[in-house]
Amino acid sequence: MFNLGERERHIKTIRRHWLVLFIGTLPFALIAYLILLLQEVFIAGAIATPFGNALFTALPENFVYAGGSLLLLFLWLTLMHFVTDFYLDTWIISNERIIGILQQGFFRRRVNSFRIERIQDVQTSVKGVFPTLFNIGNVHVQTAGDNKDLIMHTVGNPHKIRQVIMKEIKKSPGHLHDV
Repeated sequence: MFNLGERERHIKTIRRHWLVLFIGTLPFALIAYLILLLQEVFIAGAIATPFGNALFTALPENFVYAGGSLLLLFLWLTLMHFVTDFYLDTWIISNERIIGILQQGFFRRRVNSFRIERIQDVQTSVKGVFPTLFNIGNVHVQTAGDNKDLIMHTVGNPHKIRQVIMKEIKKSPGHLHDV
């Protein structure tokens, strides 16, 4: 967990919605299946088509399995990159600030911290049929100053997250949202 200050209280930790992980891994499973299927086709030297069997010169098993294994290894590394980015992208809401931790590759991470009293606006957006059905959307936090805005992509229940942030803004001393 991220280290908070002395008087800082943890309110909520937010991650991307689990459906994003599930749908994101489906293409990897399909490609792995196709690689395994193509291995058998190249070893057999034939493929069934609607017009009959297409025959071609079969390739040696060792070469086919070596090539397929390399493709599967590359696919596995790509999948682990996707899962790592999914799992380590985290947003932490405390009573004093919002911390955005975004994983960029395997060994690089970007951490942004936004003071609650500097937040000017919090917007949510849910676009599309499936995001509406599963209540998945983005939360856009606009801040005063030169910092880039914070965007929480594909999080579950974005309207509730907005309410939590607005509640903490109203509790913070010196907020300008009642003017």
